[in-house]
Amino acid sequence: MPIIGAVKEFLHLNFNYVPILTVFGLGIITGIVSVIKLIKLCLERYRSQTIYTIIGLMAGSMYAITMGPATLDVWQPPMSFQTFHIRFFLLGGLILAGLEFMKMRLEKSNHPE
Repeated sequence: MPIIGAVKEFLHLNFNYVPILTVFGLGIITGIVSVIKLIKLCLERYRSQTIYTIIGLMAGSMYAITMGPATLDVWQPPMSFQTFHIRFFLLGGLILAGLEFMKMRLEKSNHPE
């Protein structure tokens, strides 16, 4: 809650919370970089175990998606055809396609033939 409060105050142009938000942002960036390096290291040394772990995490999260979140203060219904929105599904597909396209362009620019 302190970070949410700091963001709200910053949006109301109260710049006293900039140091808190800076430290929080640096922590997020450090965590992301560390996790990426850890996953790369695990994929290099223990490829099959890492892939099975990722698949297990994805399969385990399917339970929460289909049964609905159980720990929210405001109850949310589980995923069903009534709560499924094709627009958001297509938007997610477009985002993934765009990321793949950017990846291919980056690989081509780094390895010219």
